[in-house]
Amino acid sequence: MANPSSVSRRMESAIRHLVAREYEQGLIHLVPAIDKTASRRWPKAKVGERFRSFIDDDDALLTLLATGSVITGLTVDGQTIGGVLYKLMRTTIAHEGELDSRLEFAETGELLLGRDKWTLPVTFIWAMCVLVIVAPENEAEHIGPAFRVSLLGRGRAIDDLWGQADAVRAEAMAQFFRDP
Repeated sequence: MANPSSVSRRMESAIRHLVAREYEQGLIHLVPAIDKTASRRWPKAKVGERFRSFIDDDDALLTLLATGSVITGLTVDGQTIGGVLYKLMRTTIAHEGELDSRLEFAETGELLLGRDKWTLPVTFIWAMCVLVIVAPENEAEHIGPAFRVSLLGRGRAIDDLWGQADAVRAEAMAQFFRDP
């Protein structure tokens, strides 16, 4: 097995922080993993365009994993989920080292979307981690057998999920729509 790339190393750090409920620290590691994955998918696109596309192109899986509901094409005050996460999460973490105060992640499962404030459940962070892990561009990544995640009602080794977007998406949608 090849040495892990920055995506694997960042994901390992993000997961360690998220397990410890250090969400902002987890995001500081997750954001570059999203950037790198999106760069692999769209190497000629500008960072904002590829980051937003990475989130918005799989909004159905993201929202299903994060909320238990499929929400696609959502815009609030002209902003998509990817647009808001780029502006209030990625940009401020990359340039200021912290989340914008207009975005917060709540352990209560709260979901509030508005012009001046977005509150998302912490499960959105975990769902973004899954999007990175299952992205086809990351199929050669690995972090070791000790890392497991509960996904779609089952415990799974993360190393078995790298690059498996199609399989995970199909299983998630089959469960959601109760249609194997």
